[in-house]
Amino acid sequence: MTLIHAFEGLRMFTHSLRVRLRGFQQYNGTAEDICRAIVKDCWNGKYFQTSTGHFTQFWTRDFGWCVASLLRLGYRDQAIKTLQYALQSFTKAGKITTAITPGGRAFDFPTRAVDTLPWLVFALAQVQNAALTASYAPLIRSQLQELMSWLDHGLVKNNLRLSSIKDHARRAPCCYDTCMLGMLSTQLTRLALQNPLKHYSYRQLLEHHFWTGKGYRDHKGSKEHSGDANLFAVWTGLAPKTHNTQVLRILETLSQPFPLKYTLEQETHETINAARLAPNYQGNTIWAHLGMIYLDYLRREHTKQYTTVKKQYAALIETHKTFLELYAPDGKPFKSPLYITDEGMLWASLYLA
Repeated sequence: MTLIHAFEGLRMFTHSLRVRLRGFQQYNGTAEDICRAIVKDCWNGKYFQTSTGHFTQFWTRDFGWCVASLLRLGYRDQAIKTLQYALQSFTKAGKITTAITPGGRAFDFPTRAVDTLPWLVFALAQVQNAALTASYAPLIRSQLQELMSWLDHGLVKNNLRLSSIKDHARRAPCCYDTCMLGMLSTQLTRLALQNPLKHYSYRQLLEHHFWTGKGYRDHKGSKEHSGDANLFAVWTGLAPKTHNTQVLRILETLSQPFPLKYTLEQETHETINAARLAPNYQGNTIWAHLGMIYLDYLRREHTKQYTTVKKQYAALIETHKTFLELYAPDGKPFKSPLYITDEGMLWASLYLA
């Protein structure tokens, strides 16, 4: 743990205490009204912070999830300014990291992450600002060299301790990371940037290493069909359409009482020490960011299910008068002795768009 980790952890813990004493900041109106107000409040004049609560940092993957929605909502200038801010901070640090503190210091949590570069490049492809991409192409190339050193025949090496979407977990190579590498390859080509991943067929790698015949396994050696594995396989378009029915069945199973859980059981894989502060944080809890990305997938492919999930989240947003980070398996706001779910998430943009 670094001093940055300690300071950020203390700041977030302080906010959790404040929430326990005073409750969440509440917004009035319909679910749409609440979400629009949250997105507006997440813009701090320099960058889109990940929440109005304790995740006031810039998080690369979270911005990547939200950027297309932000553009559809009319926040193009702010999205470009956010990327400029992030890329300037990364250049100063000499690396592209998972997050940037509110004070502007780039850091990784807990370690270097496989999906950091993919989501940053995805965001650049979404804003379509050629000058911005060209200005930071050398930084992207240097990070590509590092990323390639993590791979063996296109997959993340078994012995590496790298972070990912489940940043409390230790699992490699996993299906989600493989989806991110496939997405990165597509976006590099789209931006006409050097693409050392173009020699790999990530659709074939997913099929060979992670498809079980019933769904996508969480990681090599696992028998578990996890939410992130199956969601991102279809959301990225890497999964063939013939798998959609089976994948949707798995995702519906993980959507009780509403979407979406990583797994049906509590955490069973190896976790980092920080996970002890919030047990089951990334187990069978219900994650709103997964719910929103699932909603985006349903919007494109399954109209009936989309309407159902949209109504479920409208009810949650209007009940709590904010957009919460995660929920306990029974659908109540998540809390542990040392942690309480964050509030006012930028992910609200996904609900709107």
